[in-house]
Amino acid sequence: MIGRMITRRVLGLIVADVVAVFLALWTAPAIYPFFKGSDAPLLSMYILSPWWQAVVVFQIYLFYLLDLYGSDEQPSQMVLAVRTGIAVTAMTLILVLVYFFNRRQSRGVIAFYAPCAFVYVTGIRLLAERLRPVRGAIRNVIVLCNNKDMRKDVELVQAAADASHRLKGVIVGGESDVNAAAISVIPIGDAAGLRALVERENINEIVLASGWEQQPGIVRELIRLSYRGLLLSDAITYYEKVRSKLPCEHLTDASFLFSHMGRPRLLYSKLKRLLDIGVAAVVLVLSLPISLVAAMLVKLTSKGPIFFTQERVGLDGEGFTLIKFRTMRQDAEAEDGPQWARRDDPRITPIGKVLRKTRIDELPQILNVLKGDMSLIGPRPERPVFVEQFEREIPYYSERHAIRPGITGWAQVNQGYAAGTEETKEKLSYDLFYLKNQSLTLDLMIAFMTAKRMLRAGGQ
Repeated sequence: MIGRMITRRVLGLIVADVVAVFLALWTAPAIYPFFKGSDAPLLSMYILSPWWQAVVVFQIYLFYLLDLYGSDEQPSQMVLAVRTGIAVTAMTLILVLVYFFNRRQSRGVIAFYAPCAFVYVTGIRLLAERLRPVRGAIRNVIVLCNNKDMRKDVELVQAAADASHRLKGVIVGGESDVNAAAISVIPIGDAAGLRALVERENINEIVLASGWEQQPGIVRELIRLSYRGLLLSDAITYYEKVRSKLPCEHLTDASFLFSHMGRPRLLYSKLKRLLDIGVAAVVLVLSLPISLVAAMLVKLTSKGPIFFTQERVGLDGEGFTLIKFRTMRQDAEAEDGPQWARRDDPRITPIGKVLRKTRIDELPQILNVLKGDMSLIGPRPERPVFVEQFEREIPYYSERHAIRPGITGWAQVNQGYAAGTEETKEKLSYDLFYLKNQSLTLDLMIAFMTAKRMLRAGGQ
């Protein structure tokens, strides 16, 4: 599932950018000798150098921060040029800064890196976009059903379909509530008609809605077509794949049971805990200067304690005390009691706004991670009073307590704030996706997305 989230186009762009940056790192000092009268360096010198490999990795990450891998849609030439220019200029400034501490690096690379990288990256991207075939960019999808109660499945597929997925219509056998679904019906007659439709409309995927198994002849043809590359899925799986979240209101007990069968996670859980301890210890040490400054600013700018502690619900529904830097007035809930934090909340102090934007207020939770109350990555822990409310109002809300809560997570980087039941349902859909698909690959993706939000002051 995680592999499908990174499209082939994005992977291709990353590979192309890596090649472009390596070429820039070689071309820049190759040009420089014309001004110095020395020999040009060998390309292998840069490919094999750990120093320049680090430069490439960081440059790719700067491209990511500027949304150059953000979607399957190519940005306009002007936007591409501006974002690329900003990224390579930032990398050049970093190289200049590093040069003051390590003068063994070539000044020629620093002098000519930005123009070379800009030309290579934009040129290769524009060329690749021209050569990319138009066909196959959009996936054509149809729904197969044979039941009057198919409306829910069809609407779920409609809600999932995006710019890269086109719902061509519904294949119906027997009596079905087609008009209620507000979608065109595709007559096929028999298995041969289905095969002709798939070839004529260039169908990439068929979503099997309720009652599909009642058409045995067509089912056998579906099996044959799947051998040729036709993708088959149910409505929930299709929605999960396209939207990277689970539709809470459409889930059943069977949905959870079958999604976890045959997927032991004992090794992953143990490895993740070891990584939590190791990374948290390193972050605790490296962030100590920042934490000291934050603590001083909190104390000097508002009355009250430096730290804010609160009871939260964690693994298996057990309570624990969460610790953060205080970002609100000391009497924030004195009058109205427990309430949602919201955008532009008047209870937040001026320094608190900065700490929230940069996520610095979360740093003390490293102690919760080391204690075992939390993980670095997982669902956001909620207050008991709100947990009781949501468990009554939202199906499967308690499932998020099957794993340790996290400082950041899939819901946090995709949804952000929740200020009510409906927004909490949306966050739960991401939490359940993480619960089902948790892996080190997804954890790494969340870590990069969190860093991106922090560097762009995208915290809340």
